[in-house]
Amino acid sequence: MKKFFTVYTKTDCSFCKKAVSLLDERKLPFIVVVMDKNPEFLEKVKKDMKHDTVPIVIEHINIGEIKVIGGSDNLEAYLNSTEFVRD
Repeated sequence: MKKFFTVYTKTDCSFCKKAVSLLDERKLPFIVVVMDKNPEFLEKVKKDMKHDTVPIVIEHINIGEIKVIGGSDNLEAYLNSTEFVRD
């Protein structure tokens, strides 16, 4: 399985737009899940991922294996670190 990212966002969030731009600029595969109309599910995702704000960026490494990156600043730091390995 090729690695990809999921970005949980809200449409009025500048940090969410930054996270999407970071992935797009680097041509990394990602999907965006807009949470505007499903606040209950967003609260569940926040709780499950232990991250209180949007965006919530997750890297899918293998089937069933994820890494919670966090928000846009966390994503930027991760992408610029030696920890990030591109497929």
